[in-house]
Amino acid sequence: MLFRSISSAQRLQEVAPPGAVQQLQEGLADRAPRVRIVAPAADAVLEGTPWTLRLQVEDWPLVDGGALGLGPHLLVRIDAEEPLRLTSLEATLPALSPGSHRITVVAARPWGEAVKSPGAMDQIRVHRTEIGRAHV
Repeated sequence: MLFRSISSAQRLQEVAPPGAVQQLQEGLADRAPRVRIVAPAADAVLEGTPWTLRLQVEDWPLVDGGALGLGPHLLVRIDAEEPLRLTSLEATLPALSPGSHRITVVAARPWGEAVKSPGAMDQIRVHRTEIGRAHV
């Protein structure tokens, strides 16, 4: 069997993004998203029940394209968990485990890339204790 060595420079070639992606990039290029976590408040103590995340977003459209996929959206990350993709300003989330947790929300492009401009991200820390539980 004969093998021919091909250098990586010969195999890899940069190509332009598809036309639809280029249109989306151009349409979002002049946006300066501002994201703020409205609730819960920073350093809030949450109960061991589902809780509501409320957000305020300026200059960033939130689009759920249904079967076509997400448009511009928000990425919500709690600690090191997999990010949740949101196209709404409010979400009910499951109870947190006891301890302190970091909640990060960032504006994201349709393909999941985080926007890196100032104001496009907000982050708070919240806490969950087991209040009322008897200690033996």
